[in-house]
Amino acid sequence: MQFNYYKCNQLPKKGYNEADLFISINSFNRKKRVEENLLRINALFVDLDIYKGSYSMATTLSKLKAEHFDHTIPTPSLIVDSGGGLYLVWILTKLTNSILPLQEAKVYFRELENYLIAALKDMQSDSYVRDVSRVLRLPGSTNSKYKDNPEVKILEHTGYEYSLKELAREYVPYCIKSDSSKAFNMLLGYTYSQEIEEEQVKLQLRPIEKPKPKDISIRTIDMEVE
Repeated sequence: MQFNYYKCNQLPKKGYNEADLFISINSFNRKKRVEENLLRINALFVDLDIYKGSYSMATTLSKLKAEHFDHTIPTPSLIVDSGGGLYLVWILTKLTNSILPLQEAKVYFRELENYLIAALKDMQSDSYVRDVSRVLRLPGSTNSKYKDNPEVKILEHTGYEYSLKELAREYVPYCIKSDSSKAFNMLLGYTYSQEIEEEQVKLQLRPIEKPKPKDISIRTIDMEVE
C-alpha cells in the first residue's frame, strides 16, 4: 500500500474533499507511526461502529448524551460523523504535554482508552482502536467505503480540553503514579488483556466535573493519508 504524508499547512493546497484522508491524532518525530517514535499525546478517542448495532445515528447521539456524557465518561471535545459511524475525541491541554513525562502519559493514555472503550461497549465501541499510533478520518474528507461517499463531519465541538492526569485520577485511579505505586510500575510494561478490561468495567463509574467551555483551536499535529 502506498502511503503519502502531509503536514497541516500542506492540506489546504491538496484540498479537503478527497476520499479517505486520515489524521494522526498524536504526534510523532518520524514518519513511521510507532510508539517508539511518539513525540506527544494530543487526545483520547473512541471509535463507535454504530452500523453493527440496532440504533440509528440520532438515537445513538441521544443515548450518549443521556446515559454516558458526564455519567460514565466525560463529555468529549469533538463528536465526528465518520461517514459510517461516529468517533469521539477528548482534546488534552497543552499543559499535559509540557509537564507530564511521556512514559507516564503513555500509561494514563492506555488505561483511559481501555476504560472509555469498556464504558461505551453498549454503543458498539471498537476495541481495536486504542493505540497511540491510530489514525482517524479527517473531517471534510469523504468515506469511499460507501457508494455515496459520505462526508466526514464534525457534529459537535464543545470546546472542552482536559488534563490527562486528572482524567486518570477520576476514572482509572489505580494507575496514578506515586512513590509507592507498584501498580504504576507494573503498568509501564503492561500489554492489553481481557482480564484487565473485565476488572475495569467493575469499577464504579463516576462523573467528572465538566470544565468551563472556552474557545480553542485544534493544535497543529501531523496528518497522514493512507
